[in-house]
Amino acid sequence: MLAHPDWVAANLLQCTAGTVQSVTVIPAVSHPTPMGPMICSSGIYAHHPPPPILAALVLVLLACKTAATTAYQPVTVTAEAAETDCGFQGDGDTYGLGVRLGAYIQWLTSILAYNLSEEEAAAMRGVNTSFQIAMLAGLLVITVQRGSSLYAAEAYVVLLFALGGICSAATSPWKPKKRDRFGGMSRLAPSNVGALIRISLGTTLCAYGLWYSFQGLDHMRQNRCSRFAFIFARVSLYGWTRTLLKVVFTLGSLAALVLVANNVLVVILDCYEWLQNWTNADDDDQSTADAEINQPSWVTASISLLGLGLLVVAVELTLAWNHVRGVYSCGSTGQLFPLVVGCSGLLRLVYKLVSDFIHGSLKFGHAAAES
Repeated sequence: MLAHPDWVAANLLQCTAGTVQSVTVIPAVSHPTPMGPMICSSGIYAHHPPPPILAALVLVLLACKTAATTAYQPVTVTAEAAETDCGFQGDGDTYGLGVRLGAYIQWLTSILAYNLSEEEAAAMRGVNTSFQIAMLAGLLVITVQRGSSLYAAEAYVVLLFALGGICSAATSPWKPKKRDRFGGMSRLAPSNVGALIRISLGTTLCAYGLWYSFQGLDHMRQNRCSRFAFIFARVSLYGWTRTLLKVVFTLGSLAALVLVANNVLVVILDCYEWLQNWTNADDDDQSTADAEINQPSWVTASISLLGLGLLVVAVELTLAWNHVRGVYSCGSTGQLFPLVVGCSGLLRLVYKLVSDFIHGSLKFGHAAAES
């Protein structure tokens, strides 16, 4: 027997007025109808139960209501949860594993060449200068392109790379010999021009360091666990380290300006000397002394290697402490070029040193001076 529509509406309202947890159908015993009464959890009796379809509908509605109540829970992100998202995705083409290994090998090759092979030292100066220009250009490009999205820690890493290239070039103890003053510029002049270029790069780098320490850190990204650097310990870039960087780059800029002025004067004097030698044909048989000055020594080489080791530790620990991701594989083509260049230079130097050793011409430090 079908229930009356009024009965359906009344019982549906009664059973859904509260939170219905169960619906029980009591078998008919003392009721005249063939169907027993329905008891809602709210205590309201309905003597005429609904058909099975309507009961199923009520259960579906209750399930939907429960699911909606459970699902609608606002997500609150606390400060602690936000700070647990440490690290960031690094720039593999700028300071990835291939780039870092290539730079490390190049610095090591330069130190060995400067102290063991005068001929290779001249070639290493040009390669080092190219590395310095590339690193400084990369630092300026990522600073301009990425702006406030650039992390302070990764700018510090590239800054270390650029400083490492300049410092490795500055450790060269060899001074080229002058020869044949007539007919062309002496070998000292190109060396002074190269030194002027390297010092100019250092001055530009110090200027960037001034901006970085005074203003750049305020506009670059950082979070709780991506703001650290290595200065003989794990330190925050936004603490006393920032004051130290301000002092270092200020003094470095002043010293670099003095060196630039001095090298400009030296280059001008070289040009003047070349013009004099060109006009004085009577001096064509004159030449300067062939003795080198500032011969390399084990002390110089040891200090250079120690500086290289500290620089490698500073770069790698800074990357690890700041949880930089994506910079521990040579996954891009751009990382292969510095790696191949560095390895090629090292192999060439090893071949030259082995050849000199076999022929008995490999000399070092005071042995070279005594010869």
